[in-house]
Amino acid sequence: MAMVRFVDGSATIVIDDSVAPLLIATSSGVSTERITREMFDWLREFATAVHRRGSRYAVIVDARAAGRPSALVRAMVATLTDDLRKATPGAELATFFVAENPLIRGALTAIMWVSRSAWRPILVGSVEEAVRMAIERLRQAGIDMPDLSPSYRPPTP
Repeated sequence: MAMVRFVDGSATIVIDDSVAPLLIATSSGVSTERITREMFDWLREFATAVHRRGSRYAVIVDARAAGRPSALVRAMVATLTDDLRKATPGAELATFFVAENPLIRGALTAIMWVSRSAWRPILVGSVEEAVRMAIERLRQAGIDMPDLSPSYRPPTP
């Protein structure tokens, strides 16, 4: 598996890009400003390359082990998401957000309220559901997908 890992203290974000154009990001701990910026810098490079090719991608965010980010980090995510979507219009097909914790779902809702973009992640209850939905969405858009079992298990951060 191709993995990109961002670590800051007890916060970790691992991005599995081995099944691109589907990215699977697994987050644990409470994301900091630094780890958030590093992850978005990487994502911007990825999205820019996809956009240049005239293709699209989908993202699964597995936040089941994530803590509630600060208001500053939530605002940063909203701003960086808006900036990314402006820089690469139409490249992101969908984001599927896996969150079992009501506090995390609340934080995501707050990010969507602050965000000026049309970014609206699809909240799902399991990674398996997110994988099935993402593969279907990509295939409906005419994008070839490598084989990926719906029982995909994200890496342990």
